[in-house]
Amino acid sequence: SGHEALAEEARERGRMFGWQPPVVSAGLDLILNFARRSEISRAEGLVSETSEAIQTVGGWHRWLFGLRLAQARAELALAREDWSAALRWAQQSILQSRARRRVKYHVAGLTARAKARAACGRTKEALADLHRALKLARPVGDPAMFLRVCRPLLQLAGDDGLQDEAHAAAHRIC
Repeated sequence: SGHEALAEEARERGRMFGWQPPVVSAGLDLILNFARRSEISRAEGLVSETSEAIQTVGGWHRWLFGLRLAQARAELALAREDWSAALRWAQQSILQSRARRRVKYHVAGLTARAKARAACGRTKEALADLHRALKLARPVGDPAMFLRVCRPLLQLAGDDGLQDEAHAAAHRIC
């Protein structure tokens, strides 16, 4: 809820000053926030507005926001349990992040695709995606990114060593 309040404030200030990047960035943050909290209708209500706002932004913001929107749509599809849409949007996120060498979104895309694959019974492919995501996430040193990969990986294939690493990462965040 604290994140939601800050994002709403950023959107309002962006609108007040006629500057679209914070409006779009905060909109994307809210879509992810709501999707991860399974507040699907709230997230869906922001997708069109945010997508339209992206079209008014130029420069590097547009491609980055497009990448983030693909990831947000993948996570929203996961929340809706729309596995085919989740796979499609996760693939878009992976392709765009790979082309731009954006590790954070590559990891997020692989993780989203793995969750959708696992939900479809494609466990072997899901595990391959998660191991690839973990390999990319570890050197970044972001404990939250690491944990977002660990959780589904531990659910699919328990590993005491990874469990200990995940606990340590959570402790660092706290």
